[in-house]
Amino acid sequence: MLGLTISAILMWMPPPPPPPADAWAAAVALWNEHPVPPEEKRFAINSAVSIAASRAAGAAFLKPNAHHGMRAIRMFSDASTALQPLIARQVPTDQSGLDAEVARCATMSLAYSFSVSDLAEIGRFAATPVGARFWHHYVGFDPNLELCYRNVLKLRASDADLRAVGIDPSRVDPGQR
Repeated sequence: MLGLTISAILMWMPPPPPPPADAWAAAVALWNEHPVPPEEKRFAINSAVSIAASRAAGAAFLKPNAHHGMRAIRMFSDASTALQPLIARQVPTDQSGLDAEVARCATMSLAYSFSVSDLAEIGRFAATPVGARFWHHYVGFDPNLELCYRNVLKLRASDADLRAVGIDPSRVDPGQR
């Protein structure tokens, strides 16, 4: 019940204000100068698919504050694994159209976290060989990038996906998919 109350409150909260315009412009410039390599994009998308599958399976088999036996954990694990390729079908083959939306999301996070001078310094560092490796590692493993892909792609388990892996869709709150 508390979870539903918190969800209802969060739905009515206004979105956060945009980051400072100058910091956001600097973050966009940094992102454009040092784009995310394809392997990091794939990693973030695969993580987004995996998390979407785990959320749906978890909502079906794992209840908050409950003791879960091995059977429930095995059912969760099996369903999560089976849902991944079904949810992955939602990822477009041509992902070039995603870049702008994902960049908008990811640069917003950078602009909230760093000042204009910080972003300029990060850009100078990312222009070095060691900095480039670090930047790609940072971006590739940044949970915000995975979250951006999950939100932009709107990855969710459909009723048909849930039925295909033996889950009754009525057991899963649509907000938990």
